[in-house]
Amino acid sequence: MNQFLKVLIVNLVLAVCAAHGEEAKQWGPAGKADPRKAKATRGRRLASIQEANQNSYRSTRGYKSKDGLDAHAGLAIGAGMQKESSAFGGVGDSQAFGAAPSIGLSLDLKYARYFGLEQDAYYQMNGSTADLGGATEKMQSMGSLTTVKGQLPFALGSVRLSPKVGVGFAYLKETSQSESATSTFDSSSTASGAFGVVGLDIQPMENLTIMADYAKSLAASVTIKSGPLDEAADSAAFDRIRIGVLYRFMPRFQGGAQFIQRGVSHTLPTLTPGSNQDGTTNLRQFQAVIQYEL
Repeated sequence: MNQFLKVLIVNLVLAVCAAHGEEAKQWGPAGKADPRKAKATRGRRLASIQEANQNSYRSTRGYKSKDGLDAHAGLAIGAGMQKESSAFGGVGDSQAFGAAPSIGLSLDLKYARYFGLEQDAYYQMNGSTADLGGATEKMQSMGSLTTVKGQLPFALGSVRLSPKVGVGFAYLKETSQSESATSTFDSSSTASGAFGVVGLDIQPMENLTIMADYAKSLAASVTIKSGPLDEAADSAAFDRIRIGVLYRFMPRFQGGAQFIQRGVSHTLPTLTPGSNQDGTTNLRQFQAVIQYEL
């Protein structure tokens, strides 16, 4: 037994000396650190921290990874005020409508990093009005734009950028009612068609996102109903300008504001040969937005 204890003690002493020798290899004479090995150790630690931060970044933004593909969806609700103006050159008619409350709903789905789908819908809750001098006109508007997009996210230093291009289909409708002391007159216009869109998302810091895009019709049609008449425009176009800012105040919630301008123009034939009637309508929406990431 004594012999066994002696052998065990000798082996323990040798193991401690060997471990001390391996540790000493990482240190130079007089206990000084080897710069190359210390740098490699710091590099491994930094890579581990960056990987952990990236995983945390994705988890707080609703990313789900499967077979290397990422999916991200954000649902936003906006509420604010809308102002509208319209002009019809053929009859010299122009109105500026008062502000009215409006709501908006948008969906931003990103898949496999480079592809996505956007939905932009709005509804004016109460019709805005214009004084026509002896009559009052009330306007109601609603619409939806669906976009299939491609995007190319990349980073410039600490700033994340994501330019996008896409195509989609839009449906926009306006109804108006003119009331005087003796009569009521109803009319409506419906615009629809394909459009293209370009835009850019900028993330200058972790929790702040700035968005801007422009959509323009590629092929559009406008139908005007005015009393018993139902006419299709000879030519038509629509566009949308959208600028917004979002700030992340909770892991899955962002809040901010956006400005959206929507325009529709058309040319209608008239009873006079060789003449026509041009019309334009512009909506300007200011909305507070809150977005939840699914």
